[in-house]
Amino acid sequence: MDNSLVHEKGRCVTYGLSENNIHYNVYNGQAHELTDSEDIVLLEEVCPMFQNQALCCDAAQITTLATRLIMAANFWKECASCWANLKTLLCQQMCSPDQSTFMEILETYPTSTGSLLASSLQTSITEEYAAKFFDSCKDITMFGINAVGLICGDMDCGYERLLEELGNNSTQAPFLTEYYVGDSRSEMIIPLEADVLTHCWEPTLQGEEACACDNCPGACEKKKKKNKKQKEKNVNKNKKKKQPKTL
Repeated sequence: MDNSLVHEKGRCVTYGLSENNIHYNVYNGQAHELTDSEDIVLLEEVCPMFQNQALCCDAAQITTLATRLIMAANFWKECASCWANLKTLLCQQMCSPDQSTFMEILETYPTSTGSLLASSLQTSITEEYAAKFFDSCKDITMFGINAVGLICGDMDCGYERLLEELGNNSTQAPFLTEYYVGDSRSEMIIPLEADVLTHCWEPTLQGEEACACDNCPGACEKKKKKNKKQKEKNVNKNKKKKQPKTL
């Protein structure tokens, strides 16, 4: 682990891709703003939560993430909340202007020019964040098969295993990363909080509809409660209509 890095808001641990587009340049400087209009439009599509902010990612990284999200969509897009939560997690890791406050570099290696590349990182998230992300995705099915189970290779899969698979799978995640789940271990590293995520029965923060019952049992419960309230309301209306008028 590189203990020489400064961890504070507005500072990155990586920025930019290596020549082979596999690993990321170690960079502990300030976040940068995008200037090209096409790059800004792409950012709005891929990581809308970081519009009009300085970033710890450049245009090439955003393009790479967009490509990988196209592949990931096959598993996750059936539920808008899950899909939005996954994109939030990956966008935070790659682009957050406060990247250094929740990410650490575990391994580096030098290039031929003497610069350093990050070959392995660690992302810190709270247990609530991990559970909320997992719960929003755990009931998605593809052709009758549980999508999370497919990712894990095991139908008995919890958030620890899912995060491990996401961190190891280059088609699902922007880079190799381990996940630390728990409370803050130091003043420098503050795990990501769950308030940026939504439950599967809630609309996304971007206004997309909540997940359907098929992919979110909680949505079914919400629907039942809503229907029950509506029935009670209709019964009360009918009772009032039937009451005789007093002279």
